[in-house]
Amino acid sequence: MASIPTSPASPTAASNQRREPCRIDADCRARFLDMLSLCGTVRFAAETEGFSHAAFCHHKARDPDFARAWRRALFAAAIGLEAEVTGRMPELREDEAIALFGQ
Repeated sequence: MASIPTSPASPTAASNQRREPCRIDADCRARFLDMLSLCGTVRFAAETEGFSHAAFCHHKARDPDFARAWRRALFAAAIGLEAEVTGRMPELREDEAIALFGQ
């Protein structure tokens, strides 16, 4: 399993990383989703991009594709956690995959 970077040392460190102008673009969303799929923690994934979790929640509420990718990232994190705990990858039934990801 890939290693997860440690959290910024302080809230000030996270705010110092903020990009100018303060906009979450497609690349930023992709990096956020990648981190979310590794760690499963919205706040941490948002901090690694220098934004609050609320900023990403705002995008999730307004963009159905981003919301769907968010759910997939959280599912991937849960699968990774289960694999780490049990020592094996869980099996996913076809109906579960369709329910999570659609057809």
